[in-house]
Amino acid sequence: MNLKHSRAIRLPSMPSLLSTPPSSWLTLSPLALAATLLTACASSTGYDQIYQPPKYWDTPAAVPAPVAANAPNRTAVLSADVRYGWQPRYVTDHHIAALTNDIMQANAHGQLANTYEWAKARCMVNLAAYTYRETRTDGVTEYLYGTAGLYAHAANTGQTVALSTPQIPGYVRYNQNLWNELKRMEDSEGARCALPALACGSVALLGADYEFNQGYGQHYKHGQMMLDDYRSFANAAQSQIKACATPAAPPPPPVPQEPVMYTASAQALFAFDKSDLGSLRPDGKSVLDNIVRDIQGRFLTVQAIEIVGHTDRLGAEKYNQKLSRDRAVNVGTYVFQNLKDRFGNAEVTARGVASGSPVAQCPGKASNAVIACLAPNRRVEIKVTGQVLPFSQAPSIEGVSVQ
Repeated sequence: MNLKHSRAIRLPSMPSLLSTPPSSWLTLSPLALAATLLTACASSTGYDQIYQPPKYWDTPAAVPAPVAANAPNRTAVLSADVRYGWQPRYVTDHHIAALTNDIMQANAHGQLANTYEWAKARCMVNLAAYTYRETRTDGVTEYLYGTAGLYAHAANTGQTVALSTPQIPGYVRYNQNLWNELKRMEDSEGARCALPALACGSVALLGADYEFNQGYGQHYKHGQMMLDDYRSFANAAQSQIKACATPAAPPPPPVPQEPVMYTASAQALFAFDKSDLGSLRPDGKSVLDNIVRDIQGRFLTVQAIEIVGHTDRLGAEKYNQKLSRDRAVNVGTYVFQNLKDRFGNAEVTARGVASGSPVAQCPGKASNAVIACLAPNRRVEIKVTGQVLPFSQAPSIEGVSVQ
């Protein structure tokens, strides 16, 4: 990932943290619930036995040889036990965050990114987080979380799992025509070229089933949004399957989602008239950290990140141009350092436009009132373009506008 800004000034590349293999692959994961899912699913003890320290992340998984999507040696469909109603122990946001971290760490070198199993785990744990935020207490969060853990284990141990998604136990399956469409794509010869899109598409349909089964309030609207997520993944899968069937034609680049724009007040980030990272205010550093965390949780892939610095019209234009550019470059450097392990192939650019793109028009000479009126113009924008994970929700980041 190269960070650059206007006027052909290129920042030095940062050393990759992935150049040295990790000394241990989560020998003892903080998760207890997904820890012994395989044991729980194979035994009658069920939920009473799934809170033991896990052992299945002991060694890095060998990268499996390419396997056709419908190859006969793919294992049976994975599905966790489910227990509806009162749970002996509920999954919490800490469990979900820890499993998400385990999943991301397993793919630290990018070796699992194109596998069905890893993508299924990543999107499934995201759906579990979504149902958790809706305070579901009927066991569906535990079921989704447990199934995500099974797929994470399969990805890390090189298992190739059947391309199929069981119905959530006890739930009615809606949109059967779309499930049939997905099944045709999964059974096609070119499915091997669209494994992540097929995996996340199946989870999007599962999410729609979840919403329509609730059947009240905003659930119907949310279900329609999840069907939109499915269509996005299905369109990508169809393009990839078609390209795979014609080896001579290069695969088309994936169509990115609409960019997500983060806008932060420059005066909240930096001390007055400053631009270097050493002059970041404590609250400004927290703002950037929150933006980085949101990008990590919102995006499956990132193609580009553009940082643009802005000033107000007060002061010399040449000085403002340099100030806005330096702030953009240094914000870009900070974002780059914190995202490069996840999105190392993204292109990051930084530029300054001084007062060339104001959002507030405040006539008059410099005064306290005019300076306050011009505050919205003094800002740094971070535009991220990539594939957004299904079920992502707009965050609440103090001091940041997200569009």
